[in-house]
Amino acid sequence: MQLSTGIETQKERTLAMLEDKEFMCWLFERYGRFIWYTVKKFCRRTDLWEDIVQESLLRLLSCIPRLRNLSEQKLTGYIAVTTRNTTYALLWKEGIL
Repeated sequence: MQLSTGIETQKERTLAMLEDKEFMCWLFERYGRFIWYTVKKFCRRTDLWEDIVQESLLRLLSCIPRLRNLSEQKLTGYIAVTTRNTTYALLWKEGIL
C-alpha cells in the first residue's frame, strides 16, 4: 500500500478543476442561449439579465457532479429550473416580486 503524497493529491485536484472548467465551458457553449432565453422569459429588467446569468452559472457550478450524470433531456430541465429559480431569487432580493 502506497501513501499518496501531497503533490499527487494537488495534481488530482488541479486535474479535477480543469475538467470542471472544461465542463462549464461546454455547458455554456451548448446551453448559453437557452439560459439567456430563460432569463429573458422571466425577467423584463434588462439591467439584471447578466447578473442572473452569472448567478445561475455559479449555482450550476456547485452541482457539476450531479450535472455530469444527467441525460441531455434532464440536464436541459435542470438548467431551466435553476435559471428560473435564480431569476426569482434575484428579483425578490431587488424587491421587484
